[in-house]
Amino acid sequence: MKTINQKLMVDDKMLIDHVHFTIDDGEHIAIIGDNGIGKSVLMRQLAEQFNTGILEQSIEEDSSVLDFIIAVNPQLYQLKQQKNLDINLISDYIEQGGYELENEIIQMMKRFNLNEEMAEQNVSLLSGGEQTKVGLIKLLSSQPDIFLFDEPTNHIDGETKEWLKNWMKQSKETIIFVSHDRDFINDTASKIVELNVDGSKTYHLNYDCYLQEKERMRKENAALIDKERKEKQKMKRMIQEMKEWHHEAAGKAGVRDPGEQKKVAKIAKRYKSKEHQLQQKIDHFEGKSKKEFRTDLSIHSTTFNARQFARFEHVGISFDNRKIISDVTFTIEKGDKIAVEGRNGSGKSTLLKLLIGELSPNEGKIAVNPETHIGYFSQQLQQLNLNNTVLEEILENEIDVSFARTILASFRFTAERMDDIVEHLSMGEKCRLAFVKLYFSEANLLVLDEPTNYFDITMQQIVENMLVNYQGAIIFVSHDRYFNQAVANRHFVIEQGKLVDKETVIEDEIDARHLKGLLNDLSEFDQ
Repeated sequence: MKTINQKLMVDDKMLIDHVHFTIDDGEHIAIIGDNGIGKSVLMRQLAEQFNTGILEQSIEEDSSVLDFIIAVNPQLYQLKQQKNLDINLISDYIEQGGYELENEIIQMMKRFNLNEEMAEQNVSLLSGGEQTKVGLIKLLSSQPDIFLFDEPTNHIDGETKEWLKNWMKQSKETIIFVSHDRDFINDTASKIVELNVDGSKTYHLNYDCYLQEKERMRKENAALIDKERKEKQKMKRMIQEMKEWHHEAAGKAGVRDPGEQKKVAKIAKRYKSKEHQLQQKIDHFEGKSKKEFRTDLSIHSTTFNARQFARFEHVGISFDNRKIISDVTFTIEKGDKIAVEGRNGSGKSTLLKLLIGELSPNEGKIAVNPETHIGYFSQQLQQLNLNNTVLEEILENEIDVSFARTILASFRFTAERMDDIVEHLSMGEKCRLAFVKLYFSEANLLVLDEPTNYFDITMQQIVENMLVNYQGAIIFVSHDRYFNQAVANRHFVIEQGKLVDKETVIEDEIDARHLKGLLNDLSEFDQ
């Protein structure tokens, strides 16, 4: 067993004064908490204290995939670099198992749906999902005492997530991971360590049971606050009555009457003592009031009188003679909330970029209704001006300053953060700011590419609530099962370049009236 007792600090700023939990061999521990609380800081500190391997949130590496992974064996890595200059060292590389390790790496890449040619590609040129897979392979090859994962599911597809989930469930290794993926935590964690401003708290529960326990504690705390509030009111009345008694007695006591003055002094002493006792009791009340963020936020949309927002007709697109998607046909209608699923590299983000006009199809036609007003959220956050302050970024849309500050506060941008430069914000903060811009966009069609990757669980629930109640249409990409189930009413899957609508059933009886309505709507798109 290992015991963790430490402070979390960034430079001179104290994040948490005291973090305490234990690590038993073979445990799978999920670290959860709000963005900025210090989860990644804790992971880095653990990496310095123990023999660990860590999967970072992002990989900044200027080397080939193969070299990046082989670097877990420094001696073999060095020999690999030298043999390129001295052919006589090839035999040493063979003897030390270099080519065997390379073959093992290639086989692991194939298990993660990464082709062999990618082994020689530069890591920095890979997509976020591909980088995460490569980082996983390197971590699994390093064989540390403790495996550390910092947001392992952020960019990986559902298939890879299932593989990692099953590996964790079967693994007897000690694993500590930071995640906001509720489904992943629920299936893989043997205990949860929650970080907050007051410290840390351990729950020997899965995520669903943790939620139930948190709700029980919330209700218990609310009842305690209400009870103590009533006691506080009663005590304050008692203190006020004693003050009035003292004031009345003092007024009646004669200035030259020592006996009366003595009585007044006695009352004053008793009053002061009782006031002190009551105040001490109030100070030791245990109910804790926590500032609650608004969860009733609604994204307003412009009016839309037609039936269809957009239509794809036999759309296809290729890059470098490689077909990404082909013969894609679908419509986006009023009330649609469409989740687009598929493997990394299957074309999910490409589909969204075709819809917003960032890419043009090689085949087919995309028709967007003139009334459609699109609000776009991208993984790269191109919609943000990095040189603006937080407040300036919102006021570009000529929003009332007071109202803008109120909504920013609901997304956890306090008054002190309004003048922060966007470029200096964390990824989670940039994502929150991008969503504030969506809030004010008046869009009637939201196109969202991995909207919740960097949100903590509390913020995910706020965004889910916003999107569930949104009156326009939505098409989005997300690997978060909880999020998809909460928001989506249609599900598209891209498989081998083809788009499959999971709700489409060929045997369904044709609704002639609905079909006639769709045919009439075609005129809306005629130029």
